[in-house]
Amino acid sequence: MRVLLLLFALLFLVFQVQAQHKAQEEAQDPALQDEAEAVMAAPENTPISRSNCKRSGATCRVGFCFGGEIKLGSCAFLRPCCKELPGL
Repeated sequence: MRVLLLLFALLFLVFQVQAQHKAQEEAQDPALQDEAEAVMAAPENTPISRSNCKRSGATCRVGFCFGGEIKLGSCAFLRPCCKELPGL
């Protein structure tokens, strides 16, 4: 049981590192950065397509955004587009 728990913890860390690396690559692309700023300037309840949400470096969540995230808009009903705040 402990081996299984350690395996899942290791897998979780690998995905976290990959997500951080991908976010850093996207932050370096000026075209994506301009689009992300445009999405962040939109009001919170503005409908955002899932593809635009993902392009801005955010994810469509179910229910609410996690702590340390801001709501950029709504992907669908009760599906906020959440982006992690930089520096947290």
